[in-house]
Amino acid sequence: MRGVERRRIPVEKLALGRSFGDAYLNHVSTDPYVKRIADRLTRSIQGLFTFLDEEGVEPTNNHAEREIRPAVIIRKNSLGNRSEKGASCQAVLMSIYRTLKLRGLNPVDTVVDALQDYMKSGVLPTLPTSDG
Repeated sequence: MRGVERRRIPVEKLALGRSFGDAYLNHVSTDPYVKRIADRLTRSIQGLFTFLDEEGVEPTNNHAEREIRPAVIIRKNSLGNRSEKGASCQAVLMSIYRTLKLRGLNPVDTVVDALQDYMKSGVLPTLPTSDG
């Protein structure tokens, strides 16, 4: 976590927490929704505690949420997608745009260059890995 000193949790407490979690998830319920959630958590229990064991893994997905925020705002301001094809197209374009931005490239110039190359060769080029 940024700006916070990491505190190592003793292995015994981690084991206790995980065994409590396992016991909780194995609780039998007649409610199908509870069972579905318990089954889903049981399948992903290992990944839920990765941030405790691995240095540099944050306990939240805030970074990912901040990364997709611009696409969400664009969709909201444009009054949403009007069709399944529109939603799919916007998802692909936003993914390409954000990937190119994260790689330090100008998304508009890169896409224009890629489309020009495609028009000449008939082959769509792969996304460049970085500027240069």
